Amino acid sequence: MNNKKKILVVDDDPDILGVLGDFLADEGHEVVCVNNGTEALSKFCETDYDLSILDISMPILSGIDVLEKMREFKPGTKAIMVTAYHNPEVIKKVYKTGALNCIFKPFDLKDLRTAINDIFNKT
Repeated sequence: MNNKKKILVVDDDPDILGVLGDFLADEGHEVVCVNNGTEALSKFCETDYDLSILDISMPILSGIDVLEKMREFKPGTKAIMVTAYHNPEVIKKVYKTGALNCIFKPFDLKDLRTAINDIFNKT
């Protein structure tokens, strides 16, 4: 990827947060990592992000809840959801909420790179 993007990563698993943060930074992006939905919304309101990567299953605010609130504030918000659960109803809600992709854990970082490239190549 040629352009440095600002990406917000939200996951309550510190290991996944670390891997994603390191990977995206190595890809040349500016990355902000937070471990809960409340902090994600706070960071989101402070600055503009080119993309958010949100874990669906988090305590207090799910990734879907966070994306709904983000899109109320900034309707054009771009997001990729990540989840370990293959629940068809949840996946339908993910796309209805406006996520551009949903990636299942455990995932290959190459798949995440492809999803990110697809989003940025369309804009």
